[in-house]
This record gives sequence, structure tokens and C-alpha cells, in this order.
Amino acid sequence: MTAGCNAMHQFVNYLDTLPPLMLLFFASGWGIWASRERFIGYYLISQVVLNGLANLFNELDWRNLYLYHLNVLFSFALITCYFWELFTSVRLHSFLGTSAL
Repeated sequence: MTAGCNAMHQFVNYLDTLPPLMLLFFASGWGIWASRERFIGYYLISQVVLNGLANLFNELDWRNLYLYHLNVLFSFALITCYFWELFTSVRLHSFLGTSAL
């Protein structure tokens, strides 16, 4: 395998880690840690950590499938927490009450 092809192969392997990392850097300036959007920040952190570990384990030829199973559990729990806080917010209740009239 040539050096250019090898670099492209590694880039493709790490595509599941780079977008959450870039979003995390962009979102850190928006003050998401003090509001209900903090769950989105936690979600991005879990994506970077678990996908990064899975990629590292792949490079070391270690088993990494269980990390993807953990990723599904963390993703589901954090997205559920985000929507739970979204749908239990006072502003949403007042909006739904006003729109029902």
C-alpha cells in the first residue's frame, strides 16, 4: 500500500471521530454547558471518546466491538435526557397551551 493510500485509509477510519470533535470545539463557545443543551455536549464528548478508542483499538488489532455497543447505550441515554428536559420545560408547556387555544 502506498503512503498516500495508507493516509487516505486512516482518514476514512477516523471519520466517525472528527465531526463530533469539530462540533465540540464550535459548540464550546456557545455556552451549552449551563443549559439543557449540556446533554448535547456530553453526547459529543462520548462520541469522541468511544469512537476514538474504537479506532485506536482497531489500529492495535484489539477487539473493539463492545465499544460500539457502549456507544449505542450512551447515545440513547443522553439523547433521551435531552428530549426529556426539552419536553418537560415550562416554555414548551406554555407554548403548547397557547397554541391549543
